[in-house]
Formats: sequence, C-alpha cells, structure tokens
Amino acid sequence: MSRRKPDGRHLEKKRKNKKEENIFEFCLGTTLLNKPEITRRKLGKHTGSLKELKGMADSHGILSKCVLEVLVVWGAMVGFLTSIECAYNVPLIFAAYAMMALFFSWIFKTGKTWIRDLWYVAFLVLFIGFVVVFRKYINSGFYAMINEFLDHVTDYYGASEVKVFQEAVENRKVTVPIAAIAIGTIQIVILNIFLNNSMSVLWAVAFTLPVYIAPLFFRLEPDILPMIMGITGMTGVICLKGNRHFRIIDADDTFKSEPKKRWLVYRHSDRASLQMIAEIGVLCVIVFVVMTVVKPVDRYFYRYRDSSIKKKIEAPLGNLIMYGFESLRNTANTGGLASGRLGGVSDVTFDGETDLVVRFTPYSADRIYLKAFVGDEYEWDHWNRDRDGTYPSADMTGGVPVGRMDISNEDGMNDLLYYPYYTGYDTALGKVLINFNSADAEQTDSYDAESRTLTVQYSPDVQSEPETSNVDEKYLQIPEINQPVVAEFCENAGIKDADSVDERIQKVYSYFWDNYPYTLHPGATPAREDYVNYFLQTTRKGLCANYATAGTLILRYMGIPSRYVEGYVIDYSDVVEAEILDSTDFSYDDYYNGDSELGRTAVVQVNVTDGAAHAWIEAFIDGRWQVVELTPPSSEDEDENTQDFWSRLGNWLAGGDDGDQTGAGGTNAVSFSLDRYMWILYVIACVVIAFIAGWTGIIVFRKIVRVRSYHSGDIGENIVAYYRYMCDYARMAESDFLRAGNHREQLGIFMKESEGFDIDGLAEKIEAVSYDSSAAAEGDSDTPSVHMQTGQTDVTDGMLKQLQDIMKAYRRTVPVMRRIYLFVKI
Repeated sequence: MSRRKPDGRHLEKKRKNKKEENIFEFCLGTTLLNKPEITRRKLGKHTGSLKELKGMADSHGILSKCVLEVLVVWGAMVGFLTSIECAYNVPLIFAAYAMMALFFSWIFKTGKTWIRDLWYVAFLVLFIGFVVVFRKYINSGFYAMINEFLDHVTDYYGASEVKVFQEAVENRKVTVPIAAIAIGTIQIVILNIFLNNSMSVLWAVAFTLPVYIAPLFFRLEPDILPMIMGITGMTGVICLKGNRHFRIIDADDTFKSEPKKRWLVYRHSDRASLQMIAEIGVLCVIVFVVMTVVKPVDRYFYRYRDSSIKKKIEAPLGNLIMYGFESLRNTANTGGLASGRLGGVSDVTFDGETDLVVRFTPYSADRIYLKAFVGDEYEWDHWNRDRDGTYPSADMTGGVPVGRMDISNEDGMNDLLYYPYYTGYDTALGKVLINFNSADAEQTDSYDAESRTLTVQYSPDVQSEPETSNVDEKYLQIPEINQPVVAEFCENAGIKDADSVDERIQKVYSYFWDNYPYTLHPGATPAREDYVNYFLQTTRKGLCANYATAGTLILRYMGIPSRYVEGYVIDYSDVVEAEILDSTDFSYDDYYNGDSELGRTAVVQVNVTDGAAHAWIEAFIDGRWQVVELTPPSSEDEDENTQDFWSRLGNWLAGGDDGDQTGAGGTNAVSFSLDRYMWILYVIACVVIAFIAGWTGIIVFRKIVRVRSYHSGDIGENIVAYYRYMCDYARMAESDFLRAGNHREQLGIFMKESEGFDIDGLAEKIEAVSYDSSAAAEGDSDTPSVHMQTGQTDVTDGMLKQLQDIMKAYRRTVPVMRRIYLFVKI
C-alpha cells in the first residue's frame, strides 16, 4: 500500500532503523551508502570506522574549485600582462588570487544561502573601501595596461600617434599588481558563483580566450607558464562539466538523483578532482613540448600567412581598440583628406606612409600649399564641392618666375588632383582640376595615367594671378543656425567695423590661439550637433578642419568672400630633408626660371606623408584668391588630461571629447549633454520599474495560489496543503529537515523549542489525514473514500489552526535575513 507525504512525494515503508537513514537506493535491490565520509579517503587504506571518519572535515570539493579559479583567472591575467611586457610582482598576484578563491569557495561550503549572502555583502563593502583608498593606484595600473597594449598595437600598425591615458602614479611595479588584483577579484567572484552552481564553461572561456586571442591577433605572445595554467583550468572546467560530478550538496549526502534529466550525480572527492586537474596540466605540458619540437617558431613564422578574414577586420579592429566605439562611425580619411566630410573623426593617427611624391626646385622658405578639394557651401557636417570654377589661370608673362612641379599620387585619394597655387592651365586641364576624371585627364598632356603623375607649370608669385572684380554670392552664405554663434565669436574676439581686413583676420587668429587649442584628439561631433557650433561653443579645441570651417564662416560674416580648401602642405623642414636628385637627369633650368629667395638650388624629391594633410581657407582679398591660415600651432602638452578613466569613458562613449578643456571665462567645456541622452535614463527607469512590478506580481501571485490551496471547502485537503507549505519552508530554512524521515521527526524540528507538547499525537493525526486524503485522491479501491467536510470528524478539529500557530512560532526561530529570503522565495 503506497503512502504520500504532505509534500506530494511517495514514500516506501518508514525506516525506523537509524542505520538505514543514509542508504541511497540506486536501483531495485541495489543500495549505496549515502555518507559524505566515503569521499574523504579510500576506505581500503583506512582501518577506522565511518564514525571515526565522520569527525574529519569534509571540504565539499572546494579545494579543487579553488584551484580551477586560480588557474583560469591567474593564467589569463598574467598571460595578458606578459604578452604586453607589463608583468610585475607575479607571485603577489598569485597569492592574492589564491586567498580570494579559497575564501569564496569556502563560503559555498557553509550550505546556507543567507550566510553566503551576508559574506558577499560584507566583502562588497570591504572591496569598495579598497577601491576608494587605492583608487589612484588602480586607475594608474589600469591605464598602464591600456597604454602598453595600445603601444604594441600601434607598433603593429606602424602608427606614430595614438591617444594614451595619463598615469598619476608612474611606479608600475606597484600600480599594475594592485590593478590586476582588483580586476581579478571581480573575475573570481563571478567565476566562483558559476563554477559552484553549474560549472559554467561559458564563463571560464570568457575569462580565458579573449585575453589570449587579442594579443595573439597582433602577434603578442604570452609566456608559456600562464598559458599552460589558463588552458589547464579551462579544460578542467570542461571535464567536470561533462561528468557532472562537481556539485556541492548542502546536505550531508554524496549521491543525488535528478529523475527529470535521468542523472545520478555524485560528489567527487577533492583528491580525485585535483588528480584530474594535475593530469590535464601534465597533458598540456606534453602537448606544448611536442608542438615545440614538431613546429619550431622559426619554421612556423616562415610558413605563416595572414588569413583573408584577418586582413579584412585588421583595420577596423585596430581603430576600435585604439580609438573606441566612436571609430565605428568615423568617416574614411584615406590619404589624410576627407573631401569635405566633417565631424566623423574622433582622433587622428598617421601611418607615416607616402601619399604624394613631389619633384620641384625650392625657391622659398615659406610653406607650399598643394590644393585638392575646394568647398563652397557648408551644410551641418560637410562642405559641398565647388564645381563652378577656380581662380583664373596664372599669367606666366611679365617676368614673373616660373617653375615646374611633378606630383605623383602614391596613396592619396584617387578622385582628386593635387597642384600648387598659381598653376597655369588650359581649358582641358582646368576642367580636370575642377572635377577630376581619369578619362578626361588622359586627354591632357599634363597627366600620366600609368604613373598617376600630374606635371604643371606654376608661378610662386601671387601677382601672376589676374585680378577679378566679381565673385559669386555663395562665398558669403552662412547657414541661419550658425549666424548667432559666429556673431558671438566675433564679439568676443573684439572685432570692430573700423578694423581693416588684415586686422580682422589677425584678431580671429589670435582668439583661436588663446582660447581654442589645436589637438589631434578633438572627439567626434555628435550626430545631432552642428559641426561649427559644437566646435565654437562646446569642445573649443580641434583639428585644422575645425579652424578652416569655422574660419570660413567667420570671414564670410565679416563680409570677406571665402571658401574651404583641403590638400597637402610642404614645409621648409621637409625640403631640407628631401632627396636631392642628380642634376644630369633633373636639370635645375628645366624646373625653375626666374628670381629665387634661396638662389640657385637643385631639384629635390619630397615624400609627402598623410601627416602633411591640411585644411585652410581661401579668401578673396584685393581681387585675388589668397591663402588664409587660421589654425594655431599644436602645443607639447595638448594631450595632458587629468580626468580619471571613468569620466573620460563617459565622454568618449557619448561621442564627445575625452578631456577637460577650460575655455574663455573659465567655463568648463563638457561634450556630454545629459539632456540629449535623457531618453536613455527614461528607458532604463521604465525597464527597472517593469522588472520590479513583474517581480512583485510574481511574488503576490505565488502567495495567492499558496493561500488558496489551504482555504478550500475540504478541511483534509487544507491541512495537507498547509503542512506541505510548512515542509517546503523548513526544507529551505535548514538542511537538517531533509534528514527527517517521518512526521514525528519533522514535527520535532518544528517544535524543537516547545516543551510538553504531544508531538506523537499530532503526528498520528497528520498521518491519518494525509493517508485518507491521498487515498481519496488516488481512488484506492482497498481503502474507504473519506472526504472530510467540516463537522464530519473530530480528528481535524482545530488542527489547521494548531499547525498555523506552530508555523508562526517556527518562523521566529529563523534568522531575519533568511526569513526575508524565504518570504520572497515561497
């Protein structure tokens, strides 16, 4: 005859013999001793009894999990540090990780969730205090890791400039270990939770593979020892996950069945788990040794070839690592030029490669401008290309000096031609200069399509450009949205109507110099911001394109026709370092005729890199288009920044500048506008509210279902339902309740602080009610169906109220934190 406990589970005959209480029935006729002591030692090597073994401390497998956590986290962290040559005080990091892993693994051994939670809260408070006290060291150590990694990445890409973080404390032997310990502690906490609960392979892989793959992508190799340890730890997690014998069982059991998944889970002894980890480590060492012999490093690099996939993602990945997520929406800047596109470049880096090769004869120490793109109409974030005309062809008569220049396009933009000022041209060449087309260019004698070389005659004298009196009104247009901002700038710069043109330009340049420093890291302009307004009012620092664009509108506001120009510049320092060509093949007379400030020199060849890309202004002054330079020089301390990482990160992710720049009047320019991102806060708030409301609704629904279960019309069913609730509550409140094999033992736990109570009598009543309700529900033919309504039997009189009083008293014995947890859970 079957029985049913109040919690709905079938029972076999009650085991009165205590010797049988820890027997696990593996299958019919086969039983196993379900005692944790059997996992402590091999019984064959121990002559003592189980009673003697019981006094020994049971580790519950925490040592093996501790070892796995240290292997995974230490192997990953030190592997990364060694790959970037930034590994300091490695034994100290190992000791800290070992203590943290042992502590958090021990927390799980307690088997009490509320104790575990209290320890986590206490540790959180201590960790926050640690971070606050050592904040400067943690930031500096973290910056050091980033700086070293970026330094190696830029070396890989051959880049000469990159944004770096300022380290407040320069002693990396102190800062790097402290930062590594702080980061590793967080990893150990997360890994400990998931290893003990589910032996999560995902988290082990997430903490190991990325820190190896990222450096290896850029050919940065970690040391052998941390790599072996990391792989050993990850493989050990995979093996324990596969055999499923990793669980820490809160009760004193060794075996646990999971009928739904048809699993029999048993706990490994630490000895078995540690032996498995050691064997994996030895196997990894053997594999490394064999691979080193079979595939030496020199032979591997000899046959190594980058995959096509790596080549495709190399450039965007490099930008992402060096310049952040904003680089994903940066506009192309091939050859150093952007063809009028503005605001998409957060930072500028130079590859140092040659874009143009220019052959000419030096004639002056002044800067030489090679123009390519001309913009006439400004719109929000770009300039429209001026396709209506250019300055008149230079007049080579009248005794003006005349030179020849060969400009070869090596790696510049393919849809542009590059030429010096005051170039002489015919109709065909003039058409190509305005709107380059390879088919039209081949029709001229000045362009060689095969070598992509343009050969032009030019004059270095501005007087060679014929004067004109008419200029298109479009060169005076200012968008309405920019007019108030430009007017405010002119007022702040002290520009007056009585000032001459030269005085006005000088005041604009001086105001830029004093209040708008030049930087290679201006930060990208947010999509909803006007490029000029954002530069003049918010960032107050920028690249040459910022000054040229804003300056063009400022000059137009002052009534000076102006346009925006992009191209390359050649400074005298470039000429001094240039290659002097053999005069036999490149005669001076073939390349220059007329007066020269430098006298008779020679033909030189200058390799113009992307670092020479520039933007400037052409202003119509005295009947001629003339170069106006408003970009201030860069300063040595332009990149100095005192903000910590998190403040910079917030501005960086917001698409603004990454530094703190104080503008005129001492007002801090902040690129992150909370108003623009208020909708994000609203969305987060709605999600949080919805989560809390849903969570509360689930708890309320669970309570309603529970209360309704023991408020039906059948008193017997009400008693069974309420006693089932009591058992569920006690089972989660204390592990001892799991070993109670009958109602009398269960009631003994409920009323352990009550004296003089007839426990045996109440247990018999509960058994009678449980038996009769179960038989009636199952329709047992051998048992009378008894459906006990109110007043039909004296057995149930006052029993429900009695159980409620017992439960109320029992709850008071449960710790407060545990009681809160159970209120939410049940």
